Amino acid sequence: SGNEALAFTTSPSPALAELACRAAAVLNLSIAGVDIFDVAEGDTPPDLKVLEVNANPSFASLERIGETEIAEEIWTEILESIFESR
Repeated sequence: SGNEALAFTTSPSPALAELACRAAAVLNLSIAGVDIFDVAEGDTPPDLKVLEVNANPSFASLERIGETEIAEEIWTEILESIFESR
């Protein structure tokens, strides 16, 4: 937290999405904020590096760039999955 979002997409590449999901799965997290750095701007697995995985992700950087609806969508999905499992 405290950093700014340099890039944001709701349609990540398959390589980026797979890396983020694998990073969360390694820690047995169903919800996570995964910070990924593209070291060569090639968006391929050797170029993508996981910097950190947050079990309690913050939406502050998304809110700062006006992406408040994405945070609402994520929380709605989380709450619906919790109540559906009961």
